[in-house]
Amino acid sequence: MTSERPTTDQQVTTNKNEKNIENEKKVNNKTSNAPVADDSKYQYKEIVEYLNMRTGKSFQVGSKDTRRLIRARINDGFTFDDFRRVIDIKSAEWKGADMDKYLRPATLFGTKFEGYLNQKGGKKIEEPGRNTEPDETDIVRRAIEQGAGAEGFEW
Repeated sequence: MTSERPTTDQQVTTNKNEKNIENEKKVNNKTSNAPVADDSKYQYKEIVEYLNMRTGKSFQVGSKDTRRLIRARINDGFTFDDFRRVIDIKSAEWKGADMDKYLRPATLFGTKFEGYLNQKGGKKIEEPGRNTEPDETDIVRRAIEQGAGAEGFEW
């Protein structure tokens, strides 16, 4: 007499396959590229475009790793201006040097972000149409920062 019931091995295989399918669905839902409701607060596009403009590179706004790093720093309380400052500082320091290859989101927006942000230096990029010539105040400020006294300057 033959039984139509599956053997124990067949039943286990079926259960494993069903569980795998369920887990795949869960993973796909978590890693979906669909924007989250409050995704706009992260300013991915603005940050990546600024990085590309300053470095001359072409990083993708849609990169999962880049978005994850930006989201982590924003969730830590950093702002768009903080990202710009880090990009400015490290671009001024590394662009055109051996470190140029590290001007990328994985390096700039990773765990050393706060250290880069607190580093002195970096050149501000003037907004288009704005006078880029230094005025007397800028000249005196720079001289004082380099150790010169304010005396000896003619106004």
